[in-house]
Amino acid sequence: MKQIKLLKERTSTRNTLSYTDIFGQTIEVGFSWNNPASEEEIHEFESLNNIKLPKNYKEFLKVSNGAVIYEDIEYGGSGYKILGLDEILKSTKDKKEWGYDLKDFYIVFAEVMGNSDFLLFDLKKSEDKGKDYIIDGDTGYSVDEWEYIKGNFSHFINRLITTNGSVYWRWY
Repeated sequence: MKQIKLLKERTSTRNTLSYTDIFGQTIEVGFSWNNPASEEEIHEFESLNNIKLPKNYKEFLKVSNGAVIYEDIEYGGSGYKILGLDEILKSTKDKKEWGYDLKDFYIVFAEVMGNSDFLLFDLKKSEDKGKDYIIDGDTGYSVDEWEYIKGNFSHFINRLITTNGSVYWRWY
């Protein structure tokens, strides 16, 4: 996953990245990277839990087994926590305990910082090689109203980087 490797390299010295927003203001955002997961760890996780994770997500895990990206350093309240192997099942279980009627083949892989929204993989669609298998867990709507984000995990990450961490999938 070339784009994540490059982003990790660009942010590894100071764990920050600066960019200019649409209003001409310089914004500094923070990054926190975990150690990579090994191929063996990923395989063991999938076998133990009878789960087949999307290929692009597994490539991400080999770069960083979870990360915080685009965290607003100055004000907080924004950014993303991309979950690692030790967090995805717990986060999914938590969301079910909060009352979200998640299907058995849904798994939470990211949390939006600053609100209670999250992103999920539809593992059934990803196994069927469907390219639109990421679900926007918009907590302002019922599960039945949640929409799929166009593209796979690699597209999602590329677009997130291109838009400097914006919630691009909600642009209308």
